[in-house]
Amino acid sequence: MARAAAPVTREQAYILLSDILRDVLGCEPVSLDDATPVEEVPGWDSIGQIGVLAAAEIRFGVEIRAVEAERLTRIGEVVDLILKKQPYLP
Repeated sequence: MARAAAPVTREQAYILLSDILRDVLGCEPVSLDDATPVEEVPGWDSIGQIGVLAAAEIRFGVEIRAVEAERLTRIGEVVDLILKKQPYLP
């Protein structure tokens, strides 16, 4: 019998987002928290943001609209947006 999918926790979202940042931007984020401005993440620019959010859509199984992406200024807002869309892990 297959296990039911479980909702992603905030802690899991941060771990997975750190992995995405490492893979897409080639950076090792030192310390990410809700207050971290996205522009302080090495490699985060308009192109980097597109790559990060596209990877997040795939990893979390969510859709992030351009209008939502335009408003993101802090890492906590990125995590909030992902969690608001109720992602599940298999």
